[in-house]
Amino acid sequence: MKVKVLKDSNELGKEAAMFSAKSINKAVAEKGKARIVLSTGVSQFDTLKYLVKMNVDWQKVEIFHLDEYVGLPEDHPASFRKYLKERFVDIVHPGKIFFINGEDGFEKYIRILTQNIREEPIDLALVGIGENGHIAFNDPPADFETKEAYWERFCHAIGKESLIFDDCFCTNDLRSLNYDQLQPIITEWSERITIKEILNILEKVGVPVGEANAVDKILEDPNIKLREMIIELQHPRAGAVKIANTPLRLSETPAKIETASPLFGQHTDELLNDLLGYTQEKISELRASEII
Repeated sequence: MKVKVLKDSNELGKEAAMFSAKSINKAVAEKGKARIVLSTGVSQFDTLKYLVKMNVDWQKVEIFHLDEYVGLPEDHPASFRKYLKERFVDIVHPGKIFFINGEDGFEKYIRILTQNIREEPIDLALVGIGENGHIAFNDPPADFETKEAYWERFCHAIGKESLIFDDCFCTNDLRSLNYDQLQPIITEWSERITIKEILNILEKVGVPVGEANAVDKILEDPNIKLREMIIELQHPRAGAVKIANTPLRLSETPAKIETASPLFGQHTDELLNDLLGYTQEKISELRASEII
């Protein structure tokens, strides 16, 4: 067995993808096709990310899906079929793909898969071993009724899977209660990488995330510019000033800010005349009496 130790999952994924592409192309050149087995899990993210970019004639590749949960529909967030389709199959469009259907009658699909695998030798298998030695990354227990899906993805992303079932952090209320213990753990991870890297890592696993911008960065944020959330208006004393635009975007009654903040008493005459019907003479008397 040849073992390679690389500095992180990204380098490991790239190395595994290059090796896989070389093996697949060799099989295609020698036999006219390649037969491969793919497993699924967080640990495969980087490998598949690079593998879909490799120069491979995927129409000459047959893929066998390694594992699936029994009784889990394909549209479930934890479905391995959903995972494999979104991250690989729908991108490279292989010649043949044999999925495991874990729903009703799954024994039939297992028999069909087994029969097809046994027809010819497998050229390549991407099979991972999880922390507890379980093949294909499914480290039990698996809870499909979890209300903490984002928390679990987050823990996997930062390499702290042990936090998922920690009695101090397994619910949002507990994480809030034990924030002083949790904050240093997250900080230790986040301080080692850039904000851009944090965003990329968490977005990749489907965890909602956004940068907390300083004021100067907010003004340059592309989404802020696209929505025209900062506009420039003329102020009677300060000249051109930038202010926050209304966030409301209504098709039939669009909101609009037309003037900058007024000076003290700037619209007094206008309001008294237009709304209350005061004459200019009456307004002058009120001003002379220092009532306004």
